[in-house]
Amino acid sequence: MSNLVKLSSAVVAAASLMLSACNSSDDTTVINDPTDNSSTAITAFSLKTNKDVLNNLDSVYFSIDLNAAIIFNADSLPYGTDVSALSVNLTTAGGGVKAFSPNADGTETAEIDLAAEPSTKLNFSQGPVRVLITSLDGEHQREYHVGVNVHKVVPDSLFWSQMARTSLPTVFSDPTAQKSVKLNEKAYCLTTDGSGYAMAVSSDPYANAWQTTRLAISSALDVKTFSATDDALYILAADGSLLTSADGLSWTSTGTVWKNIIGGFGSKLLGIAASGSADTFVSYPASVSGSVPADFPVSGFSDPVSFSTKWAQDGQIMIFGGLKSDGAPTGATWAYDGTQWARIAESLPAASGYAVTACTICETDTVSWRLKETDVLLAFGGTLADGQCNGNVYLSRDMGITWKKGDSYLQLPKYMPATSGADILVFYTTAYNGFFSQGNSARSGGRRWIEMPVAQLPSIYLPGAAPLSRAVAPVTTWDCPFLYMFGGTDAHGTLQNVVWRGVVNHFTFQPLQ
Repeated sequence: MSNLVKLSSAVVAAASLMLSACNSSDDTTVINDPTDNSSTAITAFSLKTNKDVLNNLDSVYFSIDLNAAIIFNADSLPYGTDVSALSVNLTTAGGGVKAFSPNADGTETAEIDLAAEPSTKLNFSQGPVRVLITSLDGEHQREYHVGVNVHKVVPDSLFWSQMARTSLPTVFSDPTAQKSVKLNEKAYCLTTDGSGYAMAVSSDPYANAWQTTRLAISSALDVKTFSATDDALYILAADGSLLTSADGLSWTSTGTVWKNIIGGFGSKLLGIAASGSADTFVSYPASVSGSVPADFPVSGFSDPVSFSTKWAQDGQIMIFGGLKSDGAPTGATWAYDGTQWARIAESLPAASGYAVTACTICETDTVSWRLKETDVLLAFGGTLADGQCNGNVYLSRDMGITWKKGDSYLQLPKYMPATSGADILVFYTTAYNGFFSQGNSARSGGRRWIEMPVAQLPSIYLPGAAPLSRAVAPVTTWDCPFLYMFGGTDAHGTLQNVVWRGVVNHFTFQPLQ
């Protein structure tokens, strides 16, 4: 056998295809029948310990597909892992074990006898390594392709691309205030420039497809109070009158006067109203549920986050941060269970204008190097007690009871300014084969996304059985959650005329199957 053997096109195109083995004996055959491969089976595979490459490298889980004769790690190794010189542990029923690593030019290295030199390092950086197993009697051979997958991006990271942003959907060239909410799987973005109001509506923010209308309304509106329940939209006029709408375009008075809107609780709207010299909790349809405590935030709190627990029959909502009646900021978490409000924690930095969203993130287990999905809350931005905008992202794993600064992969990139009072809406977009179904659809009003590159599976990915897959059936399409951050003001109170689109990298990958 020559020192350099040219790879066939079949190896380059599809590692799962079995090729004719290189063997000098005419009597030796390659077994192609998966039901008759016991004499040449690889029954166990792992990488040898190498702390210079990665801690716990020997714990990386590899799938063995005996039918297709492929071996691979379904959960890719961390971004940047050097796989150019790795030793392997391999258990086989056969006698001979020969390995051939691919070169960058499409050739293979010289034959490596792993049976004689089991610690020899193999190069997986150029694609799958070909392993040839010979039976003990020398009569049969089987060829396997072994791939070590490495992420091309950090899969755990919350990715906000400079190329995935656009201006606010509005008729105004210089809007001064905005508020965005979600109702019945549609996004509603209300804007003003001080002279009038406009409403933009979209069921597909990914395509940036908005219907924008200048509102024919005579009342001055308090834009920051714009809110949604399960079945309607609400806002306060400047004089405190509570208005409602089914479509965001036509508004009618409820005949109720409030000081502020807290947000929706199912089909009910919660708020704060004056009662003599005190404030009371109120709802619409009309009810009163008690006095507002002195440490409750009366303005600047986050939009409510809904959640449910096995200990409560009905759902609950939470708000975070805000300004108390004396003007001091708070970092408290307040929860409402349908009957009363309760202060459950205070672990966020005291600030007003937090944007909080429920989000599924992905975290890498540094022992097995497998990705796991975790439901968390993320808190963005806010105005601190010193008047500065908070540039950190905070994470809660226990529904707002405790918070900590998120790891670096969750923090906003340097090119995104710190803001206060932004709105974050989550919409799922159908993906297929590494692309998104609405990525090339028409966009309205000249407001075009600067496109964000889509993360692809590692180039050496090998298809096969993956016990830890997100997929439960063959997958051609899947839903990917995107985060849309609308507006926000800087430390000077100036509105940022921008919508950012973010995504956890992991969810852009086609689910392994």
